[in-house]
Parts: sequence; structure tokens; C-alpha cells
Amino acid sequence: MTFKLKANSQPNKGLIFAGCSFTWGQGLYYYSGMNSVKTPELHRYDSTLVRLPHFNFLEKFRFPRLVANHFDTFELCQTFNGGSHDSIIDFWNYLFREVPEDRLSIRNGNILKTRQTEYGAYLDYEDVSHVIFQFTQWERSRSPVNYPDREPMSHHDYYFHYKEDFIKWLQVNNLDFKQYDDIGISRDITLVKEFLQQFENKGIKTYVLVWPYNISKRVLNDEWLASRFIKIKYNSREVNDIWTIQQLFPELLITNDYENFLIPPIDNHPSMKCHRVIADNIIKMIEKDF
Repeated sequence: MTFKLKANSQPNKGLIFAGCSFTWGQGLYYYSGMNSVKTPELHRYDSTLVRLPHFNFLEKFRFPRLVANHFDTFELCQTFNGGSHDSIIDFWNYLFREVPEDRLSIRNGNILKTRQTEYGAYLDYEDVSHVIFQFTQWERSRSPVNYPDREPMSHHDYYFHYKEDFIKWLQVNNLDFKQYDDIGISRDITLVKEFLQQFENKGIKTYVLVWPYNISKRVLNDEWLASRFIKIKYNSREVNDIWTIQQLFPELLITNDYENFLIPPIDNHPSMKCHRVIADNIIKMIEKDF
């Protein structure tokens, strides 16, 4: 048996927001005023401290929801906080059945087995209208260093846990750190571009925004990505990345939000105002294409 709506309306399609903790909304639960909100160890995220009410609160105020509300639709975000370009891409490809169930990926230096959402559902391309990809630190992704007797690791893990091996690998391959850095950034930019092109090939609009300042210029050097690049404008200043706008306007960091806190939490993630700023710039870019 089939069903049919009375209204002859277009299908309501969702917006995908792919990114790290900036997109996930880390720290927004501090604004809830709930007594159950606890602070983790300094500069750490403790998932055991984030309860369902905290998560439901942050969902309401993070920029993916603000953008979706503006367009009277729904947003789709990752179920985990944080992540590398590898794990972000693997998560969404898995939900679109583009990778097998046992696919492993790197997330902040740890092996993460990608999984379905808690709803046990896959996704169909026909249910999505836009994808907004937020670039994170490339150092979280798989390192160009490759030892056959070792599991793939992030750059962070190699540098902090196998520093001698890392330096030796650079010497053997006649690379300085800048050249190594260029290899890692180029690899990740290519990964993201190819990931977004699979959506574009199915008629889905794609956009990118950047958190780390050391990636933004490289992304803009790619003509295809540059045409989909969302700049961040706030108080008459326009910059290429979230990091830079937060340095210019410290109140866009939770740790400096004295408008809402007598004593702000020590958390350098985007403040509630920053999420609003990011949302406004995404909305402006999408509307320009309509």
C-alpha cells in the first residue's frame, strides 16, 4: 500500500553537516544552566559527562540546527564528537553504503569502527539537498609515515609517541617538516574534494568552511573548492577561517564569553554567538546560490 500527501509539495530534503567538535557543538551545554553539567579535565572531552538533556540542548543552538531552521528543514550530523577528515568521510560513506561495515578509520589517533546511527538507518542521496563540510586539523588524519609492522596512526600519535621513528622517517625520505606538512594537507584536501564530488555528481550542492588557519589558503588554491568556500564575516571583518575570527573577536570563544558567564568554562570551542555567526555566513552563501 502506498501513501500520498494532500499537498503537492516538493520533498523535504535535509542538510548534511560534516565536521569535528566545532560542528558537533562541543561546550554549548554550558549555556544550559543545568546543575548536572560538569566540567571535564582541562582541555579534555569526557563523553560520560554529557547526558541526553545536555546533548538535546546543544543540538538546538549549534549552527547546523540554526541553518536548518532558517530553511525550514532538518539537519543531519555525526553522532560522535570530534574526528579527523578520515573518520568524518568514512562515517558518511558508511551511512550511504559506500564502505563496508567493518571499515576502520582514524579518529584523533584512535581506531574507530564506523557504525550506523542509533536509529539503525542508512541514508539515501535523494533525501539530501546540501552538504556543508567543515575542515579540521589535518594532523588528526592518517600520517604519511607508514611502517608495515604498525597500524596506521595519526600524525599526533607518531609525533608524540614515536618521535624518534618519525624524525628518522623524515631523514630517510629526505623531507623537512614543511614538506611533510604539505604532503599531509594536500592528501586531506584531495580526500575532502573527492568526497564532495560524489555528492555533486548526484545533484547535491556542497560547501566548505575551515577552522584551522593553516589549511584555508591551501583550500582556496583549489579552484573547485574555492567556488564553494564559505568565508566568515563578523563586525565588518571577513576572514577565511574560524580560528582567525576567534582571534580577532575573543568573545567568539566559550572561554572568553563574559556576556553569558560570570566565570566562563575553560573551553576554546565556538561560543553560542560564534555558532550564530557561522550559521549566518552559511545561510548567506546558500541563499546566494538560489
